[in-house]
Amino acid sequence: IKSIREDRIFHELAKLDTISDAACVHTRWASVGSIKEENCHPLNNFTICGDSSDGAGECSRNYPFYGKGPWTISVALNGDIDNYQSLRNGLELEQGEDLIAPEVTTDTKIIPLIIEKYLTRGDDLATAFRRAVKDFEGSHAIAMVSNVEPDRVFLALRGSGQSLYVGIAPDQYIFSSEIYGIVVVTPFFLKMAGEGIP
Repeated sequence: IKSIREDRIFHELAKLDTISDAACVHTRWASVGSIKEENCHPLNNFTICGDSSDGAGECSRNYPFYGKGPWTISVALNGDIDNYQSLRNGLELEQGEDLIAPEVTTDTKIIPLIIEKYLTRGDDLATAFRRAVKDFEGSHAIAMVSNVEPDRVFLALRGSGQSLYVGIAPDQYIFSSEIYGIVVVTPFFLKMAGEGIP
């Protein structure tokens, strides 16, 4: 709480007039990786930049469908990406300029990086997200937001170990993998169907 209270950027953003706001947060005990701040959700596509920095320390990314920019992809995960290590090895990150910070040890980190892989190949965000989710093995619920399309939230549910609910209120939608995460705000909700339900 102290870090939020003293966060100057948070206070500046809170003062802004906006048409809409989106937040992606998650409380979870890590099942892959150690329990520490660097593994807290949401996790994003940031890597340690090589020479592609814009001078302010941000990696500039080129997604052909959207162009070049300081694009971000942030995700929250409930569940596990069972094939995390093989997916990470397949990205060959350590052989290039970009590296995953060694403090980040959670399987969740692979999600935005696989989405980004498809974006750099020319897919739009919806296609990249769908293709990435097909690559993941295990049971999981995923929420993803990106400044590429800031007015959208992408959700995926796979396997039988998790649930995903969408709370509906007059002025907002709330997403949660547990029903008690939304009923305080709205009694109206939809339960997402998993892949085995027509």
